[in-house]
Amino acid sequence: MQDAKLNSNPLIRSVIHTSFRTAVRDLGFPEIPKDSFQREILPYLRAPGSLFDDSPETLEKLWNAILRGEVVVTEMEGDTIVFYVRGSVGQRVLDVRLAWHDLQWHVTSVVSMYHRPLLRWNWFYRIAFAVSVVVAGIIGYAVHTPQSTSKSVSASTGQWDSATTGVGQAKTTVNTATNPTPSAGPQTGNDTSAASAASDNPTSSSTGNSTGGSGAGHSTSSTASAYTFTLRPGMSIHDLSVFLHAHQLIHEPAIQFDMVLKNAGLDRTIRPGRYTFKPGMTKSQILHVIQSGPSKSK
Repeated sequence: MQDAKLNSNPLIRSVIHTSFRTAVRDLGFPEIPKDSFQREILPYLRAPGSLFDDSPETLEKLWNAILRGEVVVTEMEGDTIVFYVRGSVGQRVLDVRLAWHDLQWHVTSVVSMYHRPLLRWNWFYRIAFAVSVVVAGIIGYAVHTPQSTSKSVSASTGQWDSATTGVGQAKTTVNTATNPTPSAGPQTGNDTSAASAASDNPTSSSTGNSTGGSGAGHSTSSTASAYTFTLRPGMSIHDLSVFLHAHQLIHEPAIQFDMVLKNAGLDRTIRPGRYTFKPGMTKSQILHVIQSGPSKSK
C-alpha cells in the first residue's frame, strides 16, 4: 500500500506550527468570519460523541480557540488550500480541517476531539524538574552544613582531639545505659552479637530489595516488547494515531497518520477491541494489524 502524499509548497509550509491567525495574516488571507465558522461547525458539535455542546458560549470559545490554535499540517488540492488547525478549550482539544476556496473559508471536517492528559503538558514537566532540583539542593545543603560547621568550629578552637574524645565518652555512656552489665566481658559479648545481628539484617534486607528490583526490571522489558491499544466505543482513529506516535511506532504526526488510515478506509471499518503492535513494525504491518481486527481475549 502506498503512503498518502500531502501536496504543498514552501510558502504554505512556512506557516506550520504558527497560530492560525498569524498564518492567514502572513499569507495575505482574510480572517475566517465568526458567523460562517460557527454555522458550519455546529453539526459536528451535535453529533454523537462530541465533547462540546452547541451553546453560544461554547461556539464563541471554539472560534477564539481556532484563531489562536496551531497550524499542524497544510496541503493544496488544486486551487484549494487546506489547513489542519488544533485548538483547545481547557483540556479538550479540537482538530479542524479548514479550506480556502473561491475566496471563502469553509469548515470541511472535524478530524478529532479528545482530552489532553495533564501529564503531557510541557509546563508540567518543567515545573516538576525545577521543583526536584530545588528540593535536592535544600536536602544536600542541610546534610552537608552541620558536618562542615562542626569541623570548622573544632579546628578554630584547637580542640579537635578533645572533641573527638568527648564523642567517644558519650558513645560509651550510651552503651552502658542501654546494656547495663556487671563486667566488661559480658558487655563485649553483647556488643559482638549485636554487631553480628546488625550485619545480618542489612544483608537480608539488601537481598529482598535486589530481588524486587529484578522483578521490576523484567516487567519493564516484557512491556516494551509489545504495545497494546484498546479502542473503546466512541473513540476516534486519532486516539489510535496518538498512541502509535507516542510509542514511536510511527514517525509522522498523529494527524497526518489519520489521513493514511482514512485513505485506507480504516476509519470506517475499524472495530473496537485490543490491538497489539511491536517495536520496529513497518507502516504496512501496522495497517495489516488494524485491518485484521482486534485480537481475541484469552
